Amino acid sequence: LFDGASIADAAAATGFADQSHLNRHFKAMWGVSPGAFIASLDP
Repeated sequence: LFDGASIADAAAATGFADQSHLNRHFKAMWGVSPGAFIASLDP
């Protein structure tokens, strides 16, 4: 994600069935969606 890959690409590359599956697991672990997490890192 840091290199501009989409969340869907990251989900596929890490073995998740789809983007929503990754989103659910990410949010359960970190408390925010992957998109919100990346947005929070942008100055």
